[in-house]
Amino acid sequence: MAKDQVLLLLGVGRVDEAVALGREQLSSAEEALELAQALRERGEPAHALAVGEHGLSLGEDAPSIAGQEQVRARLAAWLVDLAAGHGRIDLALRAGAEALRVAPELALYLRLAELAGADWPELRERLLAALRASKSWMVAGRIDILLHEGLIDDAIAALGQHPSGNDLARVMDAALATRPDWVIAAATARAAGIIDAGKAQYYDSAIDWLRRARAAYQATGRQPEWQAYLQGLRAQHGRKYKLMGLLDQLERARR
Repeated sequence: MAKDQVLLLLGVGRVDEAVALGREQLSSAEEALELAQALRERGEPAHALAVGEHGLSLGEDAPSIAGQEQVRARLAAWLVDLAAGHGRIDLALRAGAEALRVAPELALYLRLAELAGADWPELRERLLAALRASKSWMVAGRIDILLHEGLIDDAIAALGQHPSGNDLARVMDAALATRPDWVIAAATARAAGIIDAGKAQYYDSAIDWLRRARAAYQATGRQPEWQAYLQGLRAQHGRKYKLMGLLDQLERARR
């Protein structure tokens, strides 16, 4: 096995041979990452950097497979600080952009802004375009970045059709001032899903969603509409005594 041979050579101190064989025969980003990490641990950061850069190109033209993309993203993220520390800002930015495409993370995004300096506006636009087009399952990281940039509509779009409650709540809270109608629609829909199903154990969550809807109504001076909505809930679900008590508490908390 090529990887085993490479690591064996490295283990006996034949570093140059290990690197040469690795660059020639390693076939995946995962193998390249393993060798690069081993080289760095042995105090060979320049060789680690070379192997890591080579690893970024492995499998680049192959069909996209989620597991392989995640490994390449891990390698890319690992390379950022190593490359930056050796003056390879170009490689650090390229690797960081690749990592963000697959595994968005606000801390890495901010690190790239720091490294890019005067080139940040152009890179920022490219990164945001990639995030908008991303199909990554790591929605929370995309939302972190988009909210950091104040891109509320893009954050709403990034939620997709079936967002987690935590992601949805974060975007609602950020969107309250600029997209109150969306907040009202999304919050009341979430609450209705719980209430209509009679899931009494989750009524507290329904109230949390309704609290956001109320805030959006109030932010736009539509208190009568909120009261009308609330009266409709009471008329429809008046026999759900736990819910009625929680609605009373919600209204008392406003006063």
